[in-house]
Amino acid sequence: MKSIYIEKTLGFEVKYREDYVYRLKHALYCLKKSPRAWYARMDSYLQRLTFKKSSVDPNLYIKVIQGKPVIILLYVDDLLLTSVEDQIQECNKKIET
Repeated sequence: MKSIYIEKTLGFEVKYREDYVYRLKHALYCLKKSPRAWYARMDSYLQRLTFKKSSVDPNLYIKVIQGKPVIILLYVDDLLLTSVEDQIQECNKKIET
């Protein structure tokens, strides 16, 4: 089987591992139900981190940290994280582990 690698995006670098890349799990791209499994896993994880799921859009999660909102939007097999820079870095640490 062929391995798929992607480069890290800006803001996701790890100190002393700037040249590392991510290897994608093959199952995510070859199984019909894998996006649903990924969503279920992310949904469970984000709710454990006390993110609140939006009642309007089930892919939108919001958490207020130190008076500043952190917004995560799930889409297919990806996510968009937006907030002030220090909150984004903190969330990245939690999501990467």
